[in-house]
Amino acid sequence: MTIKIQKERGEKDVGFKTKMGSLVVSHQKV
Repeated sequence: MTIKIQKERGEKDVGFKTKMGSLVVSHQKV
């Protein structure tokens, strides 16, 4: 399991990428 962090337009998406797909566990606007 890997941790995928994306930063776009001031938005921070933290999710775990699994074989089933990507699961977002936290979403915060910075």
